[in-house]
Amino acid sequence: MGDVRSIGLAADERTLIRQLYPPLQRYAAVVAPADVDPEDLVQEAFLRAIRKGPLCDLNHPNAYLRKTICNLASNSRRRFSRERRALLRLDNPGVAPEGYPSDLDDLMRLRPVARAVLQCEKSRDDHMRRSRRCSDGRRSVCAASPRGPNGSFVWN
Repeated sequence: MGDVRSIGLAADERTLIRQLYPPLQRYAAVVAPADVDPEDLVQEAFLRAIRKGPLCDLNHPNAYLRKTICNLASNSRRRFSRERRALLRLDNPGVAPEGYPSDLDDLMRLRPVARAVLQCEKSRDDHMRRSRRCSDGRRSVCAASPRGPNGSFVWN
């Protein structure tokens, strides 16, 4: 745990840290990913709590620190997952990860001119889908515009 006096805390905060540290370390050992040291999670949780203000000002410091440890463990899992996916992409460039079929592979096989034509057609189709003809012949760009009682678009 180290020397608590070295970070300039009041005596009652040091006592609180000494009381909470062992159960929080056991809790962190349960919720932490295998690659993360539980002690690192506990220390980071204490540092974050101390940065916010004195520990003694917290109504329920144990609950606050447990939630912080749980969030830090979740962040670690997310980071490891992103790193794993990035490594898979680096190992197999141009190939979609297993279980996620992608149209990008087919698109990348096309020549650049053919890709540009497809993109222009898609843009035109999207615009046509979004724009609607009103009963008076005007075009409305917003498909989600409210309609009046006779079914025509309401113009503001």
